[in-house]
Amino acid sequence: MTHPDQTQTKSQRALPVFLIALGVLVVLVILAVMVIMMVPIPPHFPPEDPEITAKRLSPENGFYALERSLQLLQVTGPSQPQYLSDMTHLGLPPDPENEEAFNNYLLARPYTTEDLDKWLLLRRSPSEGEASPSVPELREWRQQLIDELVAYFEKTVPAMAEMREGLDAEYYLQPEIGDSHMGISYLGSWRAMARTLVVQAKCFEAEGMYREAMNNYLDTIRLGMSVGSDGPIIDRLVSTAITSVGLNSLNASLHRFDDPELLRDAIYRLQGVADRQTPFSRIFEYEFRMMIDNMWSSENMLDFASDDSWNPLKGKPVAGEIGKAVSRLKGRVDVIRFWWNVGVFWDDFLQVVDKPFLEFEKLSPDIPPDPLSQKSYSGILDRSVLGFTRKDAAIRGTIVSVALRLYRIEHGVYPDALNVLVPDYLEALPADPFSGKSFVYSRKGDDFLLYGLGDDSEDDGGVPLYRQGSVSGDQIIHQPYEELLATEARRRME
Repeated sequence: MTHPDQTQTKSQRALPVFLIALGVLVVLVILAVMVIMMVPIPPHFPPEDPEITAKRLSPENGFYALERSLQLLQVTGPSQPQYLSDMTHLGLPPDPENEEAFNNYLLARPYTTEDLDKWLLLRRSPSEGEASPSVPELREWRQQLIDELVAYFEKTVPAMAEMREGLDAEYYLQPEIGDSHMGISYLGSWRAMARTLVVQAKCFEAEGMYREAMNNYLDTIRLGMSVGSDGPIIDRLVSTAITSVGLNSLNASLHRFDDPELLRDAIYRLQGVADRQTPFSRIFEYEFRMMIDNMWSSENMLDFASDDSWNPLKGKPVAGEIGKAVSRLKGRVDVIRFWWNVGVFWDDFLQVVDKPFLEFEKLSPDIPPDPLSQKSYSGILDRSVLGFTRKDAAIRGTIVSVALRLYRIEHGVYPDALNVLVPDYLEALPADPFSGKSFVYSRKGDDFLLYGLGDDSEDDGGVPLYRQGSVSGDQIIHQPYEELLATEARRRME
């Protein structure tokens, strides 16, 4: 039988052992926390080529001339006609003599000015005793619009000169890799520059200056490609929008170009644009470099990872600080998990991103399950690849549409099939990147319809990709101008 004093002695001896073990455990936890908090963020790519770094800071870098052009354009910004952004696609009003086209143009609502709203109201439902404006009155209003635009364009001449100097530079590089704010502050100005170029092209067309108009369309496309040749994904997506403005506007006006030499030159220049496109893998490699060099470094990344919103004691003097410390520790753990996964993910992603779209969709790796990877990339990468593929399809398709127009000028009729364009007009038929096959083509009277299969890679019979209420559709490259007006009018009325 054990004496009570002996049991008490064993308990007294066990207590120091427990305290020692607890102390060792606390020390180990503290050491683990210290190790976790001091784990460095590993580099994944080698340092950038010193020659490229030097080019970023060289005065010959086209970035600086384009930056100066934006600064000059901002001086004239307040005087920009308020409808400039609304008429980039449809351009100037058609001749009011063509009543159906003119009404469709107004229904498409490319303007927002009070004067045009007045005309629109009168054309739709004239008030009792008030006649609709006559054709001469509408022509007078159209000429006033052109005069106002010409006056604005005269103010933009210095900005346009600087812009073209930047476009003619050998290269365009952002001054500092990882400077994600460099482009963001200028995104609105880039688009204003594109709108100015396109609407000026429409005015050139109205004056019969078709070579100048074509140069403006092609410069808009070049501007988009230059802005997108270097920088983070956000810049590339804006460049995609700018390039699309130029391509869509050129296709909308294609029926007005009758000079074979001008069209051949346009094909040559567009092919050069297509050949110089930045590979997707380089775009995303830049994004990852930027993440390492700037956005995700040390405290920036830890701040992003340390979400304190869950903390019910947030703001309390002591308990709140403890909760904040726990958030920082959890954030650091998430950072380590992120870097454990992200290197392998990016290696796999970069290996497949340049493949044809259908193959990329099948082979694209899943985003790692850790919270930071999901927060950073979920939905963004796939949407970016989709946007870049649409731009690629638009460039390739526009090359085909210009070649079709050239064929029409030289033969008096559009061809029965696209293969007739090879080899006299094109060395080879560009493929639709969504399908890997030729674009879909059909004659429409004395014009034509040309489209790619779009995001779903299925032929939807030429139904526009962005038609409201539709989850599928085709990427329209070119359609007859009056059909374009009618389509836009229907879309506005839906």
